[in-house]
Amino acid sequence: MFWVAVAAFVWLFILLFLRPVLIKYWSAGFWGILGGYFLNDFFIKNEFYSFNNTLYPIQGIPAAYFVLLAGLGVVIISFLPQDKIWQLPYLLFLDAIFSGLELFIAKQGFLTYFQWTLYHSFLFKLFFLITLVWLSSLTVKHRKNSYYFDRNAF
Repeated sequence: MFWVAVAAFVWLFILLFLRPVLIKYWSAGFWGILGGYFLNDFFIKNEFYSFNNTLYPIQGIPAAYFVLLAGLGVVIISFLPQDKIWQLPYLLFLDAIFSGLELFIAKQGFLTYFQWTLYHSFLFKLFFLITLVWLSSLTVKHRKNSYYFDRNAF
């Protein structure tokens, strides 16, 4: 029930504050679900960690967790800085926040580590966030000019 409440909170935030950009950034939610499924499925099958008290699990992953990942993908890409120099600090900041939340979730008993540490989780989330931004940049147009070629320069 915990994952349902968190997913509902994230989607309520999206519907209240980010509704106009939801259509533009829907693919970030898709990449969040897809990447989250494959990575979490790999880690759960290899018994690195497991989710506890899951409601409607899909191969050991709560269904509401996928809804949460879709919402977080939209929120992360919505607030992604356009300047490349600020994107890595932004992702590191989000990674630190998500690692703190994960520590809280593990202390509450909704997540159990077997062969996993918070350091591994930090690196995993950073890899996931960078991959999410990269895949979303393929399907979401943020900038008016191309990053690599300025068409107005010639």
